[in-house]
Amino acid sequence: MPQNPENNYKLILSGERRFARRVIYQLRAQNPPPAWHNLIPFKFLFEYIRMRRAVQEFEENAMVVRKCALDAARDLVNGKSPAVVRETMQATIRKWLEKNGFYSDQVMEKQMALAEAFGSHFESLLEAEGRDYEELVRQVYRIPPKYQEFLDTIAEMEKETDRLVCDMSGSDENGVKECMARMKGKQAAYAGARKIEIDRIYG
Repeated sequence: MPQNPENNYKLILSGERRFARRVIYQLRAQNPPPAWHNLIPFKFLFEYIRMRRAVQEFEENAMVVRKCALDAARDLVNGKSPAVVRETMQATIRKWLEKNGFYSDQVMEKQMALAEAFGSHFESLLEAEGRDYEELVRQVYRIPPKYQEFLDTIAEMEKETDRLVCDMSGSDENGVKECMARMKGKQAAYAGARKIEIDRIYG
């Protein structure tokens, strides 16, 4: 147990926010603004503001399960009842899915499995010793293939949820295909962000 697990929590949270920014940058790279935008000061400023808003919205929506899992891991490290922690996590995820119109028993099951996978990961990081986020990861995953294995597992779980969401979108066959195309763009952005993270940690 580290002397100050709360400090590890802050390091991990900062790492998660950097990941969110990388995903947005990857998504933006798939559909960049015209080059001349950067030549006009106000256009550049508006683009910067849009990026910041996009990152904030991404953290508030797409990162909910990860943040919920991190908070649950901190509660477990601090000695709270696993049953109570799981119940709280389940309620938070259910409320988020219902709010966004994505709730189903299958999606809920997949998101809970994802949250628990992240929770185990975060719990290990909270109990590691390190001066920064990168060092915490290296303490838990000594070599890049070990960390890559975890990330690949997470990616497959996310893809399963993406397929379920597209199937329950109520769209016709073409609509489902368009949904899956958007999901593939998101998945590619996640993969790009994860590659940058691994290079930063082990490079």
